[in-house]
Amino acid sequence: MDCNCVYKVKYDNHKGELVGITADFYFFIWDVSETKPKARYELQSSGIDIEWNLEEEKVVVAEKAGLIRIYNTSTLRPIYTLTLLGVESSSICLSSMDWCQQSPEVIIASGDKEIYVWNTSLSW
Repeated sequence: MDCNCVYKVKYDNHKGELVGITADFYFFIWDVSETKPKARYELQSSGIDIEWNLEEEKVVVAEKAGLIRIYNTSTLRPIYTLTLLGVESSSICLSSMDWCQQSPEVIIASGDKEIYVWNTSLSW
């Protein structure tokens, strides 16, 4: 993987996979046992956080520009992207994100003196 700076990584010791976000706007899934990348996805802005949901084989990636992306780590496919509706996109600057492990439908992020909550079970 060519990258000058990896911002954050998370490791799943059961599957031997590593996920990370880089300074050059990429999210990657790495197979540690085979020491090679499994997948790499381009982001629209800097990634700020990543979280696993190991039971559902998903990972969530938060971008500074206000996008929350969810990927399936088994199929290596994007599932969906969450955005902040009704908020001017140029003013959004997320700084942190977490995924509720007891209720994986709920994702919370913060930034610019605001807390944002997505309840994906309400999506249609």
